[in-house]
This record gives sequence, structure tokens and C-alpha cells, in this order.
Amino acid sequence: MSSSRHVYQLPPCPAWDVEGTESWLTDQAAAGLMLAKDGFFAGFATFERTEPQAVRYRLEAAPKPVSFWADDGGKPDPEAENLNAAYGWEYVASRGQFYIYRTNSPEARELNTDPKVQAIALDLVRKRERGNCLNLLFWTLFYPVLGMRGGILLVAVEVGSWFFLWTFLLVLWFFLRSLAGLLYLRKLRKKLASGEAPDHRRDWRKPIARHRLATLALILVCGAWAAVALHLWSNEVMDVYKQTLTDQAQLPFATMADFLPGDWKRADMNWTNTIERRTDWLAPDMIHFNESGSISLGDGRTLQGGLIIDYYEARTDWLAHWLFLDLQRAAKRARDYEVLPAVEVGADETAAYQEYFPTLLIRQGNKVLQAVFYQTSPNYTMPREQWGRVLADSIQ
Repeated sequence: MSSSRHVYQLPPCPAWDVEGTESWLTDQAAAGLMLAKDGFFAGFATFERTEPQAVRYRLEAAPKPVSFWADDGGKPDPEAENLNAAYGWEYVASRGQFYIYRTNSPEARELNTDPKVQAIALDLVRKRERGNCLNLLFWTLFYPVLGMRGGILLVAVEVGSWFFLWTFLLVLWFFLRSLAGLLYLRKLRKKLASGEAPDHRRDWRKPIARHRLATLALILVCGAWAAVALHLWSNEVMDVYKQTLTDQAQLPFATMADFLPGDWKRADMNWTNTIERRTDWLAPDMIHFNESGSISLGDGRTLQGGLIIDYYEARTDWLAHWLFLDLQRAAKRARDYEVLPAVEVGADETAAYQEYFPTLLIRQGNKVLQAVFYQTSPNYTMPREQWGRVLADSIQ
């Protein structure tokens, strides 16, 4: 990309590739492209068109973390910048954890004449990069898993297994890039520690296509991921999948109207009578169901209350068993969680607990149903075994 005065390029090597970056910038200057002041932003480099010049570029390990949000704006200390300027080196920009200096004077001595001293300075960068790598691994992988407390499959099917896998692969991509940087810096550090000077004119053209393609792909994938994440979040906030419940809804499980014979009447409150139905590759049918109403039994008694059901039809029995365990773990995180006496409803797996209201968790084959039934009848209470049996029979 270019304008009349500026040219924008994707660098041919990563930010931690000291030798490749120096060689590339030097060749760009020889072709009439000088790196602009603070010329690295959002993965791109900005060059200014000039006459071809013989310019040397050098990367210097930053003694402190380089960040746009730092008090110094990610720039070197004024004392260090002035000292290097006295030797003929101009500070241009920062990239990654390195400061970039240049000089067009053939007489200007090297910024660092002792490779072993460079190796010591590089240790600070390696330490920060190692910390960044571990932080990336913890905050984007281990911490979310710990936050799920084992409920990985439940989270995956709720957000979409394809999006969950996409997120995991993206995190893995970032981690491997960071790990590659650590390995390169380790190799460079050994080279410097042995007294060998870095190769300032290393051939940077060999991996250029691969690196630029990978960088461009990462930018596009991250942009697409952010757009999809925003879309999914918007759908959740706007309740796109939630609909008002009607008597015509075809459901694979029993509802309150099936609990007892009598005159069923749904409460005239749309916000408590809703259904949300979605599908996922791991769980082809998922339903979040909420209804409230009453059944007049004909003898003056009334069954009244509300039923909340989370239903999952998994692709296999073992996935259903995994979902059953995930739902149990999720329930145990509630502050008022209390185990209730088990009820026998003739299912493959059952669990009963109190979470504000009595809850039954039932698995039958590849189907999992979690039901919360709260009763508000002044003159009748239906036993858990009875309504649990109706629900279990309905998913046989």
C-alpha cells in the first residue's frame, strides 16, 4: 500500500527477529524508503519516500517494558536517547520490546560493541517475553477453564462449539507465536554470549511470503472473530432466539399441563412463558423453556407455579453424560446449593438439589433435562418423585 509520500508494508519478520528487522530496514533505505518516526502501528510499518541512502539500523533491547500506555509512551529514556545521538544514532521507533535507532554516518561506531553486554541486555527482554507468554497461557486458557470449573462442554454448546474451537485455536496460535519468539531470543542470546556479533545483513527475503501471509491471515481471523463475538453477544442481549411460548410448540419433554389431569391455564405473563431453541454440532437440539400457570384439579385444589427446563439432546450418550456432570458442577457453584434426597424416576442418571427451588437433573440415553419446579399453590404440593417421573418418562 502507498500514498504519494508514504508507503505502508507488512514487516517480513516478527518483532523479535532482531537480525531480520535490521537487515530489512537497511535494504528499504537503500531502495529509497525511510522508516517514518514512530512508524510501527497495528502490525504495519510506515515509510517515507526519499532518495536511496546508505543507512544502518540497529535494534536495542529495551531495559523496561515498551508500551504505548507507559508514562514515556514506549520511548527510551531521554538520557539514553541523547547519548546515542551524540554517537550519531537517531531514535526512530519501537517495535515489540526493542528500540530502533539509525545512522547514515559511516564513521558512527556501533551502539553496542560487546556482544556479551548485548546478551545481558537481551536477558531482560527474554524475561518479559517469557512472562508475557505465561500470562497469555494463563489468562486466555487456564483461567477461563478454571472459571468454568470443569464445565467446558456446557460452555461450548451454549456459545457454539464451532466458536469455542475457533477461540481455542486462536489462543493456541498466539501462544505458539510467542513461544517461537522465546526460542529465537534464546538462540540469539547464546550467540551473543559466545562473543559472536549479530548478523546485521542477514537475508530476510526467504521467509517473507510465509510470514506476511501468516500475519495477514492472523489480522483477518482476529477481525472476523471480533465481529462474530460481537454478533453473538448482541443476539444474547437482544434475546434474538427467545420467543413467546404458545400451545402449538412441539416439545420433546413434558410440561406442567402433563403433570396432572385438570384444567390447565397458562399465566398471562409473556415474560415468564418463553422458549429458546437452538442447535449445535455437539447438541443438535437445545431448549431453554420457561412457563408458569395453574391446573385446577376439580376438587377445589390447584397446582400452581412455574417450570424452568434446560434440555439438551446430545450427539452421543457419553456427551450427554458429560453435560450431566457439567450441569451438576454449575449448580454446585450457587451459594445456596443443597443436596436433596435422591429420587427414583427410572432414568440412567439422576440428581436432586436445592438451588432456590427444588431441581431435578435427569439423563436418559443422549438426552439431558434439568428441571426447576417452583410451586405456589396454597392448598396442594406435588411431590418431587411424581413430577420427576412424568419428566423422565417423557424423554424415554
